[in-house]
Amino acid sequence: MQDEGAFIVFIKKERLRAGDICYMFEYLPRNRFKDGQGPDVRSQRIIWGLKDGKNDVIELLASKIGPMLENNIALVAVPSSKVEKNGKSGTHKLIKVIVEKYGEQRNLIDASSCLYRFKDMPTQHEMQGQKRDKAILYDTLEVHNIELINGRDVIVIDDVTTSGNSLEVAIDLIQRKGAHKVIGLAIGKTVSRKSINLGFIFDLDQTLFDTSKIESDRKMNNWPLACKKAQALKPYEGIEELLEKLRSLGIKICIVTSSPREYAAILAKKLGISTEMLITYNDTTQHKPEVEPYFRAKQKLGTFEQCIVVVGDSNNDIIPGKQLGMTTVMAGWGQSGEENNANFYFKSPLELLEKLPKVLTNAEQLKELLNR
Repeated sequence: MQDEGAFIVFIKKERLRAGDICYMFEYLPRNRFKDGQGPDVRSQRIIWGLKDGKNDVIELLASKIGPMLENNIALVAVPSSKVEKNGKSGTHKLIKVIVEKYGEQRNLIDASSCLYRFKDMPTQHEMQGQKRDKAILYDTLEVHNIELINGRDVIVIDDVTTSGNSLEVAIDLIQRKGAHKVIGLAIGKTVSRKSINLGFIFDLDQTLFDTSKIESDRKMNNWPLACKKAQALKPYEGIEELLEKLRSLGIKICIVTSSPREYAAILAKKLGISTEMLITYNDTTQHKPEVEPYFRAKQKLGTFEQCIVVVGDSNNDIIPGKQLGMTTVMAGWGQSGEENNANFYFKSPLELLEKLPKVLTNAEQLKELLNR
């Protein structure tokens, strides 16, 4: 199976607290759409391929999850809702493949059988979209093969999370049986309707500000001097008007930069952008052109990735945005002459402002579709 785009990196376990729940990408359930498909074909293909136990999908997911895992971890699967399917889900199969490929070198433990469904539970479809009460979950699950998890760090894997209840109950049950640190990992996270808004992610240097005069200081990591010089910088012509227009439309704005926070905060303040809406070098483990900074920005914007527009002067800005399904704009006013791989190219911020309705077309159509 061809790699279906980007997956969020699994954050190193020391940065996760016990009980935390992570997910790899967002998922738009196909039952929301009349044609049974919807705009996000990638996530649907992977989720339903996993549910159906398709080898190509499971191999793809294993290749993404396996290298992210640290040593000495037990992997537990959340079982299907029906007793007859215990141990037969795509998630169980996924864990077995991960352990086969990476288990020996990482001392990974196949504990997929530890959670057992001893009583049928109504599916989300049968409940017509209502959230499963935790009491129902506790009343249908029990823990087997305790020796596989006792005293170990554990990752509990589920195919999809919506409310998080299934993973929270699974984590609690595993912790009660003596596991050391338990973290939940969902392959997909269902997008809620309330999270469908529009957002913009901007690069900082050579996109919002012409920082070419302090580029040598930045390259030499002379950040005290760069911060001092940044005090005198002004944004590109048209940037303030563009941001004012976005705000008037209720569009949230976030900055993603590979520069340190102290420096970025000086320039963000000039534009009236809160430091809360900054993703800097200090905030990520992996940096541009990896997807982690953009995933974190998406979380701050609080919206679905396909409702976000990314603006940057480099392919390091554009590549992760495209991988996540965001609309991308190459800032030609600061571009260093590299090949343009973006959805749009503009020579000035004012040209982007003029063409803003066209840039927002896909995001607005998706928002309208999902809010029906």
